[in-house]
Amino acid sequence: MQQKYLILVGASGTGKSTIRQILVNFNPAMFTTVIQHTTRPRRAYEAKDMYVFDSKSSFEAVANKLIGKCHIKDYVYGSEPMPEFDNRVGVIILNKEGLQDFKAWASVRKDIIYRIVGVHRPPEEAIDARVGERDEEYIRAEYAIYDEADYIFENDFESIAPGEVVNNFSLLGKALSQASEACASEALFKEWCNGTTK
Repeated sequence: MQQKYLILVGASGTGKSTIRQILVNFNPAMFTTVIQHTTRPRRAYEAKDMYVFDSKSSFEAVANKLIGKCHIKDYVYGSEPMPEFDNRVGVIILNKEGLQDFKAWASVRKDIIYRIVGVHRPPEEAIDARVGERDEEYIRAEYAIYDEADYIFENDFESIAPGEVVNNFSLLGKALSQASEACASEALFKEWCNGTTK
């Protein structure tokens, strides 16, 4: 059975976590969250099951089994591969380092299908959304990640309803499930993304 991944990339404050939550909550038959480990402390607003919060030693004990490993500031992140029996699309959020690690892992496997979607907002909006967590220079540097994306989705929270997001991302999920790059549903997703990109 092939493992399928939807990789969300983008600068801080562009809404990647929100998109993941919408997809998993509104179409759980197709999408599931990829379990992510981190050595950073849990934030007050985060549910305890959003991450596996590891110590440095417990992270090191499982690190060789994790994919998409990366560093953000002083902390390390990595994700558990999808279970072999799970036929859903795993939604994973990666930065540039994590994406390189994921691609290296996927390149030696024959059963991995994935697409990379850049979740974009204008830099000023993203900076405003994450003020206090990450500085402006850091967030602007993150914008280089969009060169890696197969598609760019312009995330306009004011005019794009969650139902529209789910319906259109489900087209891409369907394409991944059919293991066809030329699938008509993927073409429709591309058309929608091009419509959201300014």
